Amino acid sequence: MKFLHLSDLHIGKSVNGFSMLAEQRRAFEQIIALVRAERPAAAVIAGDVYDRAVPGVEAVRAFDDFLTELAREDIAVLLISGNHDSPERLGYASRLLSDRRLHICGAFDGAARKVALADEHGDVNFWLLPHIKPLTVRGALADRELARARERRGEAGRERMDERERAVERDRERERGGEAGIGSEAGSGAGSESGREIESGREIESYGDALAAALEASAIDYSARNVLVSHQFYTWAGAEAPVRSESEISPVGGLDAIDAAPIEHFDYVALGHLHRAQAIGREHIRYAGSPIKYSFSEWRHEKSATLVELGAKGSLSVSAVPLVPLRDMREIRGSLAELIAAGTGRGDGQGQGRKEQGAGQDQGQSDGRQSQGAGQGEGEGQDQGQSDGQGENRQDQRPGRGDGGGAPQASREDYLRVILTDEDEIVDPMGKLRSVYPNIMSLGFENSRTGTDIYAAAAAADAGEIERLSPYDLFSEFFLEAQGSTMSAEQAGIVRELLDEGGEE
Repeated sequence: MKFLHLSDLHIGKSVNGFSMLAEQRRAFEQIIALVRAERPAAAVIAGDVYDRAVPGVEAVRAFDDFLTELAREDIAVLLISGNHDSPERLGYASRLLSDRRLHICGAFDGAARKVALADEHGDVNFWLLPHIKPLTVRGALADRELARARERRGEAGRERMDERERAVERDRERERGGEAGIGSEAGSGAGSESGREIESGREIESYGDALAAALEASAIDYSARNVLVSHQFYTWAGAEAPVRSESEISPVGGLDAIDAAPIEHFDYVALGHLHRAQAIGREHIRYAGSPIKYSFSEWRHEKSATLVELGAKGSLSVSAVPLVPLRDMREIRGSLAELIAAGTGRGDGQGQGRKEQGAGQDQGQSDGRQSQGAGQGEGEGQDQGQSDGQGENRQDQRPGRGDGGGAPQASREDYLRVILTDEDEIVDPMGKLRSVYPNIMSLGFENSRTGTDIYAAAAAADAGEIERLSPYDLFSEFFLEAQGSTMSAEQAGIVRELLDEGGEE
């Protein structure tokens, strides 16, 4: 069985004030084209369909258009809610829509929802497990047990009612006493059952406990072919930590981390939540990543859709199909004059051409290293390397790149983070730059007054090297995040003085 693994659409998201809807629609067009070419049996969307719990009208319309196009291709669609979604809103009319092969699991109701799809080897069981928290699972399991207790109480009551009806004619007074006794007995039984479940529910304290309880309640037969669809933060003991992005919601201290070992027995695990495509511990436990870039911590990522093919039990192949954006997200740096000259062709263009080409080469090399370091095997490493190579070629083959003719229109309209290296104060640098590069999302400075590239901390954190940063660099990142601007020379001097006095630097 062939199916498509997607996640983290974040429809309706804006990045630095720029709407990503056009980029999202572009990605959906490529996904529909992939469906027509590969003819998968299903498309799996592993959470974070929308960016907000209450999405805007345009976001809802974009998703409706996407689902409509998928339905026209006669494939099943299976999707779960993520931490950005409203489970109840996403799950509206889900029971009706399941008849149209659109299977939506919005809210967790005590167990993963099973959807069976058949191929020549038999059934493949897809287990839909929306984003869960310990409190969510405790409440759902308690509600489920209470419902079962009421059902048991109702059956016992009906049986005893028959007995009472036979005894009515003999002794009406006895009947009334029997009702009181029966009601008291049933009530105490239900209370004890629900009390035990609520009491046991208090043992679900961590996200790992919640996952274990949800899987146990689902009664999964692991001898069959099973696919888990989940939206959580999974890790693997002894492996390098997964690559996270700054646009993801991350609880303090990694409280949401779950050991992936309990889900190893599934034939494939379709994960959502992390924005970079990567495997976790085992090749069949995978994050699909987001279809487009949602922060500058992702600017080196090559986005893709994951194509999965399950054969007989134990047979699996996975490939990544690149998704090409309308506008790329990238970083450029240099003096104001150099960047404007490179964009308009009023200079020789060689300096900026070399810088951008170097960034493209670094991107391919860096992504290849990260793919292997994140626990991905040779298969994905090769796919990622090929994908990165294509991305690099797309950059380098744009006409006019570094040939003295200025940046081509396509690259000028990319989403940019610009770092200016000028030593002198500049009047309205953003206005001057946007006359050439209209889609600048972020502007920073790197010179002797700032003392450091203000984005170095974020870049190092994205590469897992935050421990190498000095306290001053870390504070610089914090100040920029909190104030929206870099420290002045006077402020920087005060910070350095305080750190020196405290012996922290």
